[in-house]
This record gives sequence, C-alpha cells and structure tokens, in this order.
Amino acid sequence: MFRAVLVRGVVAALVMGLLLPATADAARCSWGGTSTVAAPGVVPLRSLAEPVAVPGRVAADGAGHLFVTDSGAGRVVELDAFGRLVSVKEGLSVPVAVAVDDLGSIYVAEAGAGRVVIYDRDWNPVGVLGQGDGELVLPTDIAIDPADGRVFVSDGGANEVRVFSSLGSPLSSFGGLGRNLGQLDFPAAVHVDAQGEVFVADQNNDRVQVFDGSGAPLRCFGGGGMMFRRRFGRIQGLTSDAQGRIYVVDTFQGHVQVFDRQGVLLGVVGRFGKASGELRTPVGLAIDRFGRLFVASANNGRLESFGIDDFVDPSLLTAEVEVDPEVIELEDLEDRLELSIRLPDSLLELVLPASITANGVPVDSPDSEHEGDHEEDRLRVEVDARAVIEGLEPGPGTIHVQGELRDGRVFLGEGRVTIEADGEEEDDD
Repeated sequence: MFRAVLVRGVVAALVMGLLLPATADAARCSWGGTSTVAAPGVVPLRSLAEPVAVPGRVAADGAGHLFVTDSGAGRVVELDAFGRLVSVKEGLSVPVAVAVDDLGSIYVAEAGAGRVVIYDRDWNPVGVLGQGDGELVLPTDIAIDPADGRVFVSDGGANEVRVFSSLGSPLSSFGGLGRNLGQLDFPAAVHVDAQGEVFVADQNNDRVQVFDGSGAPLRCFGGGGMMFRRRFGRIQGLTSDAQGRIYVVDTFQGHVQVFDRQGVLLGVVGRFGKASGELRTPVGLAIDRFGRLFVASANNGRLESFGIDDFVDPSLLTAEVEVDPEVIELEDLEDRLELSIRLPDSLLELVLPASITANGVPVDSPDSEHEGDHEEDRLRVEVDARAVIEGLEPGPGTIHVQGELRDGRVFLGEGRVTIEADGEEEDDD
C-alpha cells in the first residue's frame, strides 16, 4: 500500500505521517464559535500543470516568484509571476520543503540526507542548518520568521520543531512526542505569521498548535480522536494572509480550510476533484505578493491558483510581430532588422520601450507609430540583426519578442523568419 500511494504522488517523507493512526488528543482545542474577521473572497484562477510532475511544498518570494518541490524528481522548480519556468535545481535528495527569506536566500529540506541547505539566488550553496547531513530525522517543512530571519524546521521524525539562526546555527527546539498542549505527534508543517506566532500542523493529534516565538504553547484548534470525531482529514501545509487569516491544507478532504487566528472556521477554498480549481491530495500552499493563493495538488500533478480578496493577477498579453525582411540572407546580412509590434486595445502608449527585447537582445530606441484605425496600431523598432539571429539554424526560424507595460503586464510575440545560408540558392539550382 505504501508504494502504491507513493506512485500516486504523495511526497515520500510526508506519507509516513499520513499513514500513521491518529491518537486521541488530551488537550482541549477550540473549534467553532463566531468571529469578527471576514471570510476571504475567493476567485478560482487557473491551473499550472508544467513543469512540476508532483508538486509538494510551495514558497513565494518578494518578487512573486514561486518555488515548488518535486521530490520524486529530486528537484526544486522556480516559476515567475506568470507561471513561466525561471530555474531548476536538480540532483537533490528527496527535497520535501522549500522557503525563501527576505534577502532571497533559498532553503531546501532534503529528507534523503536529513538536512537543510541554503542557496543564493543562482543556486550556489552558501550554508547548511546545523551540521548539515543528519541534522534532522525527517524534515517536513520550513518557515522563516519575518522579524529576525530565524529558521523554523518541523521534524516529523523527531516530533519537534527545530529553531536556527539566519546563519544556520542551532538555537533551540520545542515539542516532543505526546498529546498534551505543547507536545507533537508528527509535525507535518510549520508557519510563522506576521505577529511572530508559530503555527504547527500537529498531524496525528489532528490539530493546529500555536506557539510563541520562544516555543511556549499558547493555544490550539482542531482536535478529535477517533475517525468519526476528527476535525480534519489530515493536516498538511499552513500559511497566513495580510489580514492574519490562517490557511490549513486538509489533504484527505481535498480542500483548504481558513480560520481566524483564534481558530474560528471562516470558510473553505477548493474542493476534492480532478477538474480545474479542484484538489486531490493537496500538500503545500503559499500566498504571493499579488494576493494569489497557490495550492500544490499532488495527485492532480499541478498547482491550483485562487485570487484572494483584492488580488492582482499578472497576465501575459499576446502581441503580433512582423519582421522585415522576412527572408534573411546571411550573405547580404543587413545591420538592422525592423520589427512591427501590434497589441490589442490601444495599449501601445503603456509600453516601456526600454523593456523590449528580441531573442533576448534589447531593441534600439523605438519610434512609435499609430497607423490606420484602432486595430492597426503598431510599434516599430529596430534591432541588431546579427545578434538576434545568432544561434538560429538555416531554414525557418522564430524571433521571440517580449516587453512590459507601465501597469506591470508583460507581452510576448513571435516573428517568423527564414534564414538562407551563403550560396543556398546556387545549391538548389
């Protein structure tokens, strides 16, 4: 059964906790009641099915980039705010958790090696937590304190939360196996909110426990015991939003429950299923700087995104691109190619000229022209011909054009060209 569940996509290190029996909890935890906090407004957005096969944990940085673990493939994938692939860190030993601090350092927990490695933005290793290999029994999640950069790691194998300095030095730990307040039974996730309180997914005790920054227990919500009394299915990822609401992934029930900070249930995001906006075995989640909630749906093999309250959804615009000349003769290569860029809805006046590139090459200072009627609006730019076609083989080719608008939107377009090698016409005769 264990192997079958793995094949279906549950992260290996987290499944160990999922398959353990729940215990009756001794501490009384809050549940229900009324709250003065409003439920979030939720708008399903879209699914991201590539390039992560089995997404696990999710983290977002200050630029809106997402970092997603793919433990079965031994890698962490970075996506930009539009869902485009930015980078991939390969060769990791069962990466089960990822976090990014305010300086851009990336923390990756590897269950196979029992460690957390710190990387810079170019994926160069710059440090480890504690001694590195073997420091942790079974790391399950990582959280960064926004106030002082301390690193909290939930260790499901040791039933505790370990605390490290921003430089990786061990500071303290709290938890220990048990059912009383302050004790843990397979802590599956950890989150530090803006007020500095530490939320821990105490999975096998069927509750979320809340600690202060020193590890002293404050309160809990959830709790149950026998399956028919369980408040949650199986708790996984945790995060919070700008209003202080707490989002809790319920893996078995296939949704995200939203609470106020005292544990009053406010609403639910998503539901079990295979369709877009639905979740099967959700594991991790994160809210980006634009107010979008991303949930890793492991057994659907994709990320689901939801807009929360007054969210912003950066989207890509499609531009039409024409290249002059369309046939590029290498023997008589001109210094410049002219690109004619068309955008919908009279957006040209919002274009940031310095942002435009063609195959990654910055264009010359553009000369904006509005010709004909509204649909004919276009922007003409020139670019270094030799630099743009470098790397293109003779025959049909594509020039990829990208640029930004003043409101933050990005446009993409493709111009088709044909490259004729020296003496190509003579060879054809």
